[in-house]
Amino acid sequence: AIVYRDDDVAHADRIERLTDRGATVHLLDADADLRDALEDVVTGGAGEAIFVYGFADLVDGASAAIEAVGGDADAAKIENFG
Repeated sequence: AIVYRDDDVAHADRIERLTDRGATVHLLDADADLRDALEDVVTGGAGEAIFVYGFADLVDGASAAIEAVGGDADAAKIENFG
């Protein structure tokens, strides 16, 4: 699953191809709350991996949202771009 939060979607063609192949994709406005989308995709299942890539505000919000939906933000692979 992909949860993408930004007003300007980079790689829209790639994301559309993933959607066409059955991937769950949530495209959110830049100021949207991440919890609803994460609640839909974070399962806590064995082998589940969560990746977060973005700037500090997104990383902080995503980490809090992961915890809020029962995930483990400490186990997530997080890359902060600054």
